[in-house]
Amino acid sequence: KEKCKNCGHPWSSHEGVISEAQLKNYQAAMKKAEDDRKAKEEAEKAKERASKLAKKKANQAVEDEWFFDGSKNDTAVHLEESDEDDDCGFRMWNAQDLASDP
Repeated sequence: KEKCKNCGHPWSSHEGVISEAQLKNYQAAMKKAEDDRKAKEEAEKAKERASKLAKKKANQAVEDEWFFDGSKNDTAVHLEESDEDDDCGFRMWNAQDLASDP
């Protein structure tokens, strides 16, 4: 498919001789091959990440499980839903504030 049957050169170099339909078929096949390759690489990367995460989880100490129980999203949702303003009286002081206040 990639070489001319008559001369052996890459057939994409025969501009004007090859029909538009053949060119589109070739380009579609090349794009499909590239997409398949990318999908395969992504699947391999995802599998590798999952295995690393499982290995890390297996090596994690039992005492640390309480720290990793909830996901980051669970904590963020909990903080957003909280109606309490625990920190409304808290204010950071800087050097200028300390110098101006007795």
